[in-house]
Amino acid sequence: MAYFFQQLTSAAVHPLTNDTLKRLQSNLTSLADMWQDIRVAERRRQDLEAAQRKLLTQRDSPTGVFQLQKQLNGLADSTIRKAAELNAAARTVPLDPDLQVLPVGQWFGSKTITVSLKQGQRVALFDTGGISDSTRASVTGGDNPAAKATQPAPTDLSVVRTLQFPVYNLYHLQLGFGFVYSTAEDKRFQIDTVTTGSGASATTQKFIDRTRSRDYNLLGTVNVIIFPWAWHAFPWRPRYVATSSSVPGLSQTEKKPGFYKDFGPMVGFSVTSPNKDFLLGGAWFPRPSPVGLQFGWHIALRDYPPKGSDITQPLTNRVTTLQQKRIDGFSVGLVFTTDFFGKVFAPILKP
Repeated sequence: MAYFFQQLTSAAVHPLTNDTLKRLQSNLTSLADMWQDIRVAERRRQDLEAAQRKLLTQRDSPTGVFQLQKQLNGLADSTIRKAAELNAAARTVPLDPDLQVLPVGQWFGSKTITVSLKQGQRVALFDTGGISDSTRASVTGGDNPAAKATQPAPTDLSVVRTLQFPVYNLYHLQLGFGFVYSTAEDKRFQIDTVTTGSGASATTQKFIDRTRSRDYNLLGTVNVIIFPWAWHAFPWRPRYVATSSSVPGLSQTEKKPGFYKDFGPMVGFSVTSPNKDFLLGGAWFPRPSPVGLQFGWHIALRDYPPKGSDITQPLTNRVTTLQQKRIDGFSVGLVFTTDFFGKVFAPILKP
């Protein structure tokens, strides 16, 4: 209190007037009523000064939290810059030559697939879209990092490479048309009625006539080929070619299927006589062509005269019909897939 009164006396204006004394008395009365609050405020000021000294010590310390926060801010800024640079490189740098041949795998649909590679279409390495200045927490009493630069909008993409490859249907059944030469004999017989004379003396007789006699058959055929392995009627070519052993998926070129996979069992019949000429065998289609080779056993059903009959003599009452006989022979010829005819006649008939 003595210190307070000393300060009050030294600050007083001389000479003292009655108004000054009344105002001083009123202020001292109010001060006496608030003396407890003043003491609390004094202690609070001392605590704040002590806290300020600790904060300043912590900020100036080389191992303090503030220095750590500055280092973390610098690390975050450098990481964001590096991510932006890598993203820009990923979007603008063309693919390496080893990656320009795509291992497309197995696709089936009788279509032609076009793959267009655009510059900038490669996936970015980092997502920096969610990083902005609003997400940063400022450091009280220290230097805040500079604002992050605005990322420029990516330019329009341009096509740098186009790759086309055919996609085929795979199947086990194939319909074919062709012709064969068979070693089975081809003899045709029919019963004809011959009338001689006229009037009451007219005589009607039946004879067996031979209409064809040759030692071979030439047949147009319809064939159904059953391939044990999935097959397509298009020229084979590798869908991917190895260019570098360091690229996954391109360590080796796709291998051509074995020749034995081009064989398939076959059943067929004649176009002109589907109920009398049958074929059992196989077919072979070399991959570069939709034209194949068919071979097999030819079963021919023919109407022959009864055994022991003389066709130069008229038929007796007991022999009035021909008897069906089975003739076997080996057959060989060509077979064409339906795609072959489409390629040949479609351009001709196209308006």
